[in-house]
Amino acid sequence: MNNPNEYIKEYLNKLILRFVYVRSIYQELTNVTASATGEKSDAVKKIGLNFYNLALYSFRRIIIIELCKLLHDRDKKSLLDCLRKIKCHAKAMDASVYQPDPGVRGERRSLNEEELIKITDNQLKKINEHQAVIDKLLARRDKEIAHIDPSFFNNPEKINEFYPLNDLDLDPLFKTTSEILRKQYSLLFHADMKMELYIPKHMGVDAILQHVYAAMNIWKDRKKFFDAGIDISKYF
Repeated sequence: MNNPNEYIKEYLNKLILRFVYVRSIYQELTNVTASATGEKSDAVKKIGLNFYNLALYSFRRIIIIELCKLLHDRDKKSLLDCLRKIKCHAKAMDASVYQPDPGVRGERRSLNEEELIKITDNQLKKINEHQAVIDKLLARRDKEIAHIDPSFFNNPEKINEFYPLNDLDLDPLFKTTSEILRKQYSLLFHADMKMELYIPKHMGVDAILQHVYAAMNIWKDRKKFFDAGIDISKYF
């Protein structure tokens, strides 16, 4: 590795892009599941139930696969591998930490090798605290998505008994991963970066549900529109 600092910065940046992508899907999954219990739930249950189930099925599988890529300890390219490379080449890294100064503009202070290693070690430990959830993700990827496991082929619902996992279990894992990536970005790029993708309301799942709900209400009140001389056929 001729230039560890630049190589690892590029490596980290690519991991961040992958994380932001999967986190955006997780946010959309959260919006979809919330729609089934909110005020617009009729739009899901009466009109878009098949699409709703398809979205859950697809989103959850994408999330499992992408999180496994990021957090699998044995993968050659992963967050864990990147953190270990940062430790290994800590001496060559140009890292700094922001130090706020009350009342005035804060400054950045260069980190020495020992300080960077200590921060990175703590981050690896934090990931390890989520190993139980990561193991379930890996098991579901290997036994439910990537391969057909004979143990679950005839009874696919049994995987929930052996590897129980719900969407809320992923919240702490996403939070920890986000904090680690944001911290390392701050240290190596000497700047801050939000670990999320901004999705305007008119471009997300909420927009689809809103339009479906509006169309459903127009159809429900079609007699009122007809009596008022309004042709609603152009709205469908």
